[in-house]
Amino acid sequence: MKPYLIIAATENAISDDKAKGHLKIDHADENDLVSDLLRAAQSAWEEDSGRILLDSTWEQAFEYWPIGCFELDRYPVSAITSIKYTGEDGAEQTLSSSIYLLSAQPYRKPRVYLKNAQTWPSVTLQVGSPIKVRFKAGDATVATIPQDILAAIKVKLGDLYADRDGMAEIRTRSGQLIGSERVWQWATRRHRIEA
Repeated sequence: MKPYLIIAATENAISDDKAKGHLKIDHADENDLVSDLLRAAQSAWEEDSGRILLDSTWEQAFEYWPIGCFELDRYPVSAITSIKYTGEDGAEQTLSSSIYLLSAQPYRKPRVYLKNAQTWPSVTLQVGSPIKVRFKAGDATVATIPQDILAAIKVKLGDLYADRDGMAEIRTRSGQLIGSERVWQWATRRHRIEA
């Protein structure tokens, strides 16, 4: 299953003031709108690339114990907070952190492996997605976010602001993407998580 956000970062990649400057807004009437669109643009970046920019907590659910390892769909992961599972009796249990380890490499899907001579629990799991891996992701500070990522977020912010009523159409020239979409795709491809 797709990871979902548990605790958001305390700040955005771009400040509200810089976002307003980028959009050439010099009044306070649209402060809330700009703030909402900025969060949406940053979320779109993280969803499309898999790369989490600022320290936040995520959770990803799984249906069964893996044969090899759990692969997490967000990076970079700095720590596994917990692995919880629910048995068919409905009781939730927490897996001891002494039996697994995190393998996290730049631009690769982080993986959670069993340590040597360890096994996943043999309990019968509840139907659905009974295993939940909670993790900390994001390694940048606002000052260290690469400029191409900031540019892509600003492009997406501009597109969202221009199309805030949902009526704009994306135009193409000879089948090629317009400039803003090219910037977005170039940056997300460059920073996308790999298997």
